[in-house]
Amino acid sequence: MRTPILIFPVLFIALTHVALADEGVKIRMQGSSFAPNQAKSPLSSVQEVPVTFDIVLDQQGQYRSVSSSHYPGDIEFRYLSIGTKAGLVVADLLGWRTGKELARLDAKAAQNNYADLLFSVPHLLMKNARDRLAMSTPIELQAQYQYESFIDAAGRPATIVVDKQSGDVVSARSATKTYEYSDYVNHQGQRQAQKVTEKRGQTVVAMWSHVQSEKIDHLDEHAFILPYGYQEKQDKGVLRAIVIAPDTYRVEGSASGYHTHFSVGSHSVAVYDAPVSPVEGALVKALIEKTAPNKKIAYLILTHTHGDHINGAPAYFNKELQIFTGKDGKQALNRQFGAEHDVNIQEVGTRKDLDLGGRSIQIYPAPNSHASEMLFSYDAMTKTLFQGDLFALPEVGPVPVGFTVNQELNQLIQDYGLKVERITSVHGRVGTLAELQQTVALKNTETASAK
Repeated sequence: MRTPILIFPVLFIALTHVALADEGVKIRMQGSSFAPNQAKSPLSSVQEVPVTFDIVLDQQGQYRSVSSSHYPGDIEFRYLSIGTKAGLVVADLLGWRTGKELARLDAKAAQNNYADLLFSVPHLLMKNARDRLAMSTPIELQAQYQYESFIDAAGRPATIVVDKQSGDVVSARSATKTYEYSDYVNHQGQRQAQKVTEKRGQTVVAMWSHVQSEKIDHLDEHAFILPYGYQEKQDKGVLRAIVIAPDTYRVEGSASGYHTHFSVGSHSVAVYDAPVSPVEGALVKALIEKTAPNKKIAYLILTHTHGDHINGAPAYFNKELQIFTGKDGKQALNRQFGAEHDVNIQEVGTRKDLDLGGRSIQIYPAPNSHASEMLFSYDAMTKTLFQGDLFALPEVGPVPVGFTVNQELNQLIQDYGLKVERITSVHGRVGTLAELQQTVALKNTETASAK
């Protein structure tokens, strides 16, 4: 029998509330999340991403979480999140994405995150639940299951299904997700679910193959303190285009923090990537038109088809626009935007030259371990290389250790014989070839030390 799905509540019996009494709890979660439109191949719509969480909670609603997520191309996101009554603060432990800048959210966000973490460990969820009430259970399930409602640690209504024989929680529904629990074991006097599946609607967003919690008698006094060396996030200013080379621009001040770049010729404009959303895409397009008046946006070059790099593309769509993508990229674009859009999509398999009027832009295929359809573009006049996810430097912070994709980009530059002075990125600041090579050297040193 499939795990019962919760239905709307009909309350009638009050149950006992037990407060979370342990001084602290340590939780380790290992499994996968499922990222839509982030796959290595454009023929796939979802990428499975290995994820690990190491979490410490106290009974006052504070928590410390270290997450590690591994995307294709050996790209790792590793973040420290600390939630207290004052709010939530997030630090980039590897320093490549947000560098030394902190991200902050308010106290309500911290409270919601704390409550969400409890949903991954059902016995902690129930210890911290308020106002548990039995609900009307479907007749065909009454022999085996009891439906209940409660208020979670963030004060939000939620529901669970309890197995009557074992007393185990088999599923729960929060404000945003459904959780399914299995593989219960007895550990430290508690029934613990070792496997947890998270769903948003009917879509599986995460599967945790190993979840374990341990009591902590004495929490480290520094558990909820940030490490030294970080700073508050800087104000990025208003949306604007800055010159990074002659007739070569970078968009700063977007709400998302992503960067679009564009090259201007005597009659045409080439745009590199269209990040995040149609709304942001429309704002950036208007900025480009203001910066290069009476110049046609003729080309939209998509480095790859991951959603965060192309979701703004519909803002540029028109019959005269030419969109360039890598091998099989057209299928990904049609999947994300529908096949009825009236634009010209060309897949690039060999070098292609674009004439903007007085300047030529070269597009190169750059298949790699992160995205098989990857492209990058090169402006020989300014020695500028435009790329997506193969190299990133933080806005604030030192040059970080690179990933496999950094090595691959460095090798592609050599293979194509390009003379590069600057490298743009959708993420982070503009870099140099020397800085790319520094990330590769740091990666090589780290790899050698690990052997």
